Amino acid sequence: MRVLQLVRALDVGGLERVVLDLLKGLDTRGVSCHVGCLSHAGVQIDLARKDGLWVGDLGRRGRLRALFSLCRYVRRERIDLIHSHNPAPHFFAVMTGLLTRTPVIHTKHGRNYPDNPRWVWQSRQLSRGTRMIAAVSQDAADVALHVETVPCRKLQVLQNGIDVDQYGATDVRRCTQLRETLGIPVDSFVIGSVGRYSPEKCYPMLLEAFGLFCEGIAPSVQPQLVLVGDGPDRANIESTVNRLELASRVTLTGMSDRVADWLRTMDIFTLSSRTEGTSITLLEAAATGLPLVVTDVGGNREIVDGGEAGVLVPPGDPEVLAEAFLNLAGDTHRCRNLGEKARARVRERYSV
Repeated sequence: MRVLQLVRALDVGGLERVVLDLLKGLDTRGVSCHVGCLSHAGVQIDLARKDGLWVGDLGRRGRLRALFSLCRYVRRERIDLIHSHNPAPHFFAVMTGLLTRTPVIHTKHGRNYPDNPRWVWQSRQLSRGTRMIAAVSQDAADVALHVETVPCRKLQVLQNGIDVDQYGATDVRRCTQLRETLGIPVDSFVIGSVGRYSPEKCYPMLLEAFGLFCEGIAPSVQPQLVLVGDGPDRANIESTVNRLELASRVTLTGMSDRVADWLRTMDIFTLSSRTEGTSITLLEAAATGLPLVVTDVGGNREIVDGGEAGVLVPPGDPEVLAEAFLNLAGDTHRCRNLGEKARARVRERYSV
């Protein structure tokens, strides 16, 4: 069987990580795996187990030429099934499926644009040309069902998962060694996040909350904020760091292949996003046994079991986020308890 995974590009991110795991799993089961990238191949393309690669070069070719190129590839490689990921690939997958009579399935990795009538209408029409839609969280499924009116017979919730055995709690000695290696003060209290520097992650708001945390914490505590990743919003984040005079307390790592090590240096993991699906980095942090402070959006509530395995805060409110940090920083027992619950939940519900 020949399956084409269609994405924008295989760059760094949770969606891309899911696709890489899917390619690996399908390959071990005897499926011929092909990858289609609408824009460019992406920095992780060499990690993909693939039998063929199509790159649309959408920005240069334009939509029509890219579509015809994709149709030629599907016919030439005799693709049996197209699996698209997120809105733009979904559009190209359905159009190609109609022109080549190739069935299409789609994974909905988040809420996408439920408040945009044009996107809702397009998603509704695309669902008609799609055999099955997999939502990575119940929240994403609710949008598909109640906003985009996808027929329930076509919809399934298939939550993201991780290899939990790659992560685990770190002892004090190991944490100290990693902080020394990665350039973080050994005696600091580290709040961290992992993700693409993009507007939906709301890192400027997180910086506002961290500034309030620094003002409210005891003088003996040395707070540090670590943001692991990179992306188009970096200049805005750096500007906010300078405006709040936090340069000595904030580390922007850039792209890193040592995410597990960075997680082991943290005392609290946080997500300040205004939208999420089922966040891979949140699952990784939970598997590491970190106490979680996350915005109540997307699949975050499901991962932290409604607040039993983590702290939920409203999106866009730096004061409440800072208060959550302050409460945990002064309660070692609660931090340990939340971390243990988070690790147990991920092992039970989110193993790949």
